[in-house]
Amino acid sequence: EEGKQYALASTPEGGDSILTYLDGTSFFAPKTDKIYVVEVTRKEAKVAITGSFAEDVVDEKGNTMASAVFNCKFYLPTDCELIEWGAEISANGRTKVVKGDSLSSHNEYTIRMKVSKTSSIQAFTGRAYVTYRDSDRTVKTIYSDPVEQSLNK
Repeated sequence: EEGKQYALASTPEGGDSILTYLDGTSFFAPKTDKIYVVEVTRKEAKVAITGSFAEDVVDEKGNTMASAVFNCKFYLPTDCELIEWGAEISANGRTKVVKGDSLSSHNEYTIRMKVSKTSSIQAFTGRAYVTYRDSDRTVKTIYSDPVEQSLNK
């Protein structure tokens, strides 16, 4: 409904399960299970992983690699300045920060982690982040809840 504010949430009640806020009434969500559109009365800076999946990809040398894909989305109030976005990706006790390099007009981005099909890594855990400067000129970084993605399709 025009004039109302909406968010994507992981439960139909919204509340603490808000993933990200929507601008207008159109959005893209790569998963349809446990994604709900809920009405909200206020918005705050938020980032979430809105979907993840495993896929096989062929690298530049022709090798088939296992890949975990994390689709992320964030919302920043209009008085905030975006500095950086990406995800912390963990596997086998190690964590790597992967900066995002491409951003849609709706503040959506994708982070992919690839490994050899013979790797000991069976899953990646992703946690999206956004670094921004607020209206007080304070730099802040916010994080999503972690999402584990198996490399088994």
